Amino acid sequence: MVSAVLLVGFFVTQHFVSQGAKADNPAETSIFKAAKDLKEQTEDAVQEVSEKLQPKPVVVEAVNVQTDENVKEAEDKPSFSFYDGLGKMEVVVDAVPLSVALEQPYYIQAGTFGSEKIALKEQQRLAKLGQDLQLSVLTTKTRTYYRLRVGPFSDRLVLNKRRNELRRLGVDTLLVKAPKH
Repeated sequence: MVSAVLLVGFFVTQHFVSQGAKADNPAETSIFKAAKDLKEQTEDAVQEVSEKLQPKPVVVEAVNVQTDENVKEAEDKPSFSFYDGLGKMEVVVDAVPLSVALEQPYYIQAGTFGSEKIALKEQQRLAKLGQDLQLSVLTTKTRTYYRLRVGPFSDRLVLNKRRNELRRLGVDTLLVKAPKH
């Protein structure tokens, strides 16, 4: 609040100082004098506050004290760092992933195309890479879509293996629930 009043006073004073006193009325001249005094007081107050807010330097001395116990403990500890050794270690796990039955079968959709020609071309490319995908047609009121899908899968392990194979071939996949009969 005080700073807002001081800023307003400063700008009013600057305006009148730059424009000069244009009034012949002594009352108006006293206003200019009061504004000039206010400006000087504001500058003095700002100077005092800034001097008080200057940070004082603090001197801190570091002292390293080594006792015989600290030296002995440091010598007894092995020099091992988890991250240094991590790259040199190999963990072999003899585990077999478990199959998990899905509540509802899923298809893996490997692409939706607006053109049958492009869909067939992608199907042939993936067939050369060992992936057998079926082309299905979805017709809506406004458009026909050509989808490449594989499935249905009722085992999550088999589904994820196949999906990862497609991903490695650069295919964006989408899981689609199989319709209930």
